[in-house]
Amino acid sequence: MNDKPSSSRPSAPRRVGRTALLVAAAGALAISLSPSGGTAAAWRAEVAVPVAAVTMDSFDLRVDPVATGSATVSTTATAATAIFRPAGVVVTDNGSDVGSSLPGTGISYSAAKNGSCTAPSATWSVATDEQGLEIRPQRGTQGVGLAPREAATLCLHMTPGDELQRSYGGKTLTVETTLAAVTPAPATWTASTTWVVEYQVPRQPEPEPAPVVRPPSPRGCVITTANEKVAAVSWTWSGEAAPVAWDLLRWDGSAWVSIDKFADPVGKDLEWPAGHTLPAEARSATIRPGTFDGAIAHVKVRAYTDGGTYNDSAEVFTFVGDNGASGHVECGGVVADPHPGGGTK
Repeated sequence: MNDKPSSSRPSAPRRVGRTALLVAAAGALAISLSPSGGTAAAWRAEVAVPVAAVTMDSFDLRVDPVATGSATVSTTATAATAIFRPAGVVVTDNGSDVGSSLPGTGISYSAAKNGSCTAPSATWSVATDEQGLEIRPQRGTQGVGLAPREAATLCLHMTPGDELQRSYGGKTLTVETTLAAVTPAPATWTASTTWVVEYQVPRQPEPEPAPVVRPPSPRGCVITTANEKVAAVSWTWSGEAAPVAWDLLRWDGSAWVSIDKFADPVGKDLEWPAGHTLPAEARSATIRPGTFDGAIAHVKVRAYTDGGTYNDSAEVFTFVGDNGASGHVECGGVVADPHPGGGTK
């Protein structure tokens, strides 16, 4: 009978690997050796070595909306710290990407741990060019650190551009942001989630209505000299766009032409020659109609508004010349413009 231990050795123990978040705790590891065969030998060795026990930790990223455009971000970890950031964004209208309408629109994010984004610890802007949307850090580090059971407030800010308002004004768009988190080096655990915000694009403001420009209204006509060659005319006006200047024009048979305007009632002080306008406050002027041989002269009032545009009276003064060559005239009253649409020389 052979009393020696069997020459067979115990098989090497198997090792099973698992990627997990591990937390150390006091413990011990017992290693024992014993024969693997069925021999009569009964040798045994055992040693106890202190080792760190392990427990599992979860590492998921959570986002909880708290108001329109803001959310609370946290992790499920009980021992691991994390750094999170907005990593990607897509803006859609009923599932259709609206990226081509985003250039000119401002999109940004801010994050803070005090519950308010008014004093953020980190900010990001979104480049909205033809290459797509790219989130770029603007303030602080690449991300915001989160200790276990700690939370941060993340806010989305949007300022619509003209193209977005033209194409989607009044519509509600979906802004889906991908959030990414990683544990600090040397660990490489990562987590991600999405945050969805509904954003209503404001309508473009209605253009301001153009100021109402009403035509001036010819009113009074008085012959002011004994030779009956000079007349004082007056007009009224009302409207939102205040005239900046005035002129008086006479029909010469083919077009309207500016005439001389005098500052005195006898027609000697030629302060505003033909082609020169009266000041904005003027509502009357002295003129020499210059009509002869029984002809009828027509004179209208032109109001100039800011920017060089003008509005003519729809009525005209009439002057009737005597039957000779003296140039005597008389006021013939106010009538509807007999030359509507006539050009100006």
